[in-house]
This record gives sequence, structure tokens and C-alpha cells, in this order.
Amino acid sequence: MRLSPTLALPFLFFSAAPLLAQAPDLASALALAETEGPLTQILESDLNLDGKNEALLIHAEGCDGDACPWTLIGAYSDGSGWGPVAAGFGARTELVDTAPTGQVIRSDGVIMAWDGQALSPYFDLIGAAPERRADAGETRLLGRLLSGSFRPISTQVHEIDPFQRGEVWKLFTIRPSSGSESVLSGFHLVGPDDMIRHSGASLGRPWVYADQDGTGPVLRLVSQTDAGLIVESAR
Repeated sequence: MRLSPTLALPFLFFSAAPLLAQAPDLASALALAETEGPLTQILESDLNLDGKNEALLIHAEGCDGDACPWTLIGAYSDGSGWGPVAAGFGARTELVDTAPTGQVIRSDGVIMAWDGQALSPYFDLIGAAPERRADAGETRLLGRLLSGSFRPISTQVHEIDPFQRGEVWKLFTIRPSSGSESVLSGFHLVGPDDMIRHSGASLGRPWVYADQDGTGPVLRLVSQTDAGLIVESAR
């Protein structure tokens, strides 16, 4: 069940390698970036806590209403220099504090962390939950809920307690029969009431994190597709 509009964010993931413009340090990379187009804001922070600041640039051109492109400037992991290491597009793009130290990027409500290699959703619950094969009872439950047939050998389960209430949610991922990484894998989020809360598809497993909005706790599901990231919400 989808409880909020789909939000498509064309995040661009670069590895921290010299794929684009290079500079010897952050200051030089910022000077180069400023010659390539007007900026509305430059936010500096040591996002991966390695003792060196990265810079989040908010662009003034290419916007769609309140949503504008942004670029993260950082050091390339091979030591070759500094330049763009990730980019995205969204409204209300900012740096927010984490406890006890550090900062992350929030854009259109999606919270992303930079680890020096790639962006990833902050506090991804699925990454911390061991994957296991679904048992026969669980695949029968999916079959009843979705009027289909599911096999334990191709159905994986992650169990999470996103709101720390002692309530188990299950994310079922259905591996495509071809085994190709370029094929979208279906997934289904089942709540503690054994009802489908959300269904979708992603290149690989989706990311899930707990968030808060004006009506209370909410789960954000981030699916990667050929068109970019799709962020949806469920309760």
C-alpha cells in the first residue's frame, strides 16, 4: 500500500575516482566548480570523518521549481585529486547533524551519508538485518496476499523493528530467475499485522530507513532503477 506520492530523485552515483574534473585540493576544486555555473550555496563539512571537509554545492541553474541540482565535491579514493564524487537533484537540500558527531545530506527528505566511496541511505535498516531464505509458511502467506506462487529458494527475507516497538516487519525480495543484476527484483514489505504495506521493484534490494513526518513515524523505501532512485513511504 502506497501512502505517499512517488518521488523520483535522479541521484548520480560516481565512485570516488577521477572520472571528472580534478584539482589538487578542495579550495581549487571549488574555484573550478564556480567557473562552471552559478551556485546558490556552498556547504562544507567532514562527512566521512576523515579529517578533511567535503563541500555540498547547490546549483542555481537547471532547477524545476524549488528543486535544484546539487554536487558533492570530495577527494578521490585513489589520491589523484579532488572533484565531483556524487550528485543529485532535489528541494530543500541541506546538511543535517547526526549524533554524536558528523553530518549527512538531506534532499527532498531523503537522508544520504557519504563514506568516502559512495552515497548510501543513512541508517539503512536492511543492511543491518541478516538475510535468510523464506520458509514455506512465509511463501504461502505471500501467495495468499498477492494471489501468486512463491518459492522459498528464490525468496529472501529481512526482519526489522524500524520503530523499536518490538514489532517485526518483513521485507521479502524476489530474485529474478535470470540472475542478471540488470533485472529489477520485486520486493514486498509486510507489516507486523501480516498485511502488505508496500510493493515495488529495484536493481538489487531496496534501502529502508525510519523517518518522521507531520503525522508520525514513517518508513522510507528507496528503490534503484535505470531512471534513478524512487523514494516511497509506508506506515
